[in-house]
Amino acid sequence: MSVSKILFLTASYPDIRRSATMLCTHRVMECVAASGQYEVHALCMRFRGEQEYEYVNGVHVHRFRPSFWTRLRNENGGRQERARLDRLMELIQKFLTIPVFPLLRPLTASRLLRRAVKLHKREGFGIVVSEHHELDTLLAGCRLKRRFDGLKHIAVLWDPVQGQIATVHLPGRFTARRIARVESFSSRYSTLLISMESIRDYFRDNGDISADHRRFLGIPGIIKPEPEVPTEHMDLLREGCINIVFSGWLSVSQRNPLPIIDLLNQCDNAEKINIVFFSMGADDGLREAAKSFRGTIVCHDYIPLKELHTIYRHADYLLNVSHINANMVPSKIFEYMSYGKPVISTYVTDGDSAQKFLSRYSEGLCIDLKAPAEANVASLNSFLSAAHRSVPFDEVQRLFAENSPEAYLSVINEMAS
Repeated sequence: MSVSKILFLTASYPDIRRSATMLCTHRVMECVAASGQYEVHALCMRFRGEQEYEYVNGVHVHRFRPSFWTRLRNENGGRQERARLDRLMELIQKFLTIPVFPLLRPLTASRLLRRAVKLHKREGFGIVVSEHHELDTLLAGCRLKRRFDGLKHIAVLWDPVQGQIATVHLPGRFTARRIARVESFSSRYSTLLISMESIRDYFRDNGDISADHRRFLGIPGIIKPEPEVPTEHMDLLREGCINIVFSGWLSVSQRNPLPIIDLLNQCDNAEKINIVFFSMGADDGLREAAKSFRGTIVCHDYIPLKELHTIYRHADYLLNVSHINANMVPSKIFEYMSYGKPVISTYVTDGDSAQKFLSRYSEGLCIDLKAPAEANVASLNSFLSAAHRSVPFDEVQRLFAENSPEAYLSVINEMAS
């Protein structure tokens, strides 16, 4: 096996419309490839129109065909009008896969592992890096290490296995036992577990069976701003208005935008506020809220990332709606800060991870939704009327040095030595 060859297990590449956490994996892959120290391979699902193999951004990309059910979900995802169907499909999938829950895609996971084994036998990787956003990739990395002596496995847990919100619609004790089994398995068959800094307190309070080989790092979201590209979506930002932009997944039960909309609607200049949501999720709630909002609310599907970053450059404010789970780090806040823009963020849980980061950023405002509405409206009025500076990227980079892809490259270099 050659340490100079590294295999990344991810859900898709280079398409990043489906997941902000997947984008984190992509940035690490590309940073490792750009270093010139390793031959980087990626194994992921094959989406419609994609090739089985291609070389892109310095990465050898190998794709496998997922199961019919997974293909159906993949084709369905990413559009607001299909969000309800997607949630229904996920609910059905949970009940159909109770024997192996929390693994929701057993057939796809089996295909992924078979292809990974075949690829490893051919290439002889020294290190495999798996992401945990869903379990397919994490468990495939663990099973590769169990099967091949000497293979080093780095499991990057963008979402925590334990310490996250329990799944809905299934008994709590049942899901807790199953998740604990996954935690134990991933601990046993990982050379190194990388968890997000935001989950450190959870393990301190609840114990950590992987304490001897777990490392805490930040989301690798601090990126050098990209040049502007042409986009037909610029007209969503309205001249003479206070343009506030959000991008990401929404859910009334877990990442609810309605409270901040209500607060903004009570602000002094609400009629000038134009909120643009690039999202898949709670569009019904947004459209209903738009009827009574004094300004304007625009709901739009996801757009290509380069175009979105151009929108960031021209927005007045960028919005983050925090997850009800304080341990879930929203990667978008680092993109927001990379562009030096004023950021408004909500939180509903004490110790919220986004609040911890934005409190260090000079142009950030964190709204505690548990606080009285009058106090929050006053804070928003003050923030929206203040003169804001564009924070230089170098300053942001120094402030959040631990939130870079290079931090992960350093860990890989240690593992390879």
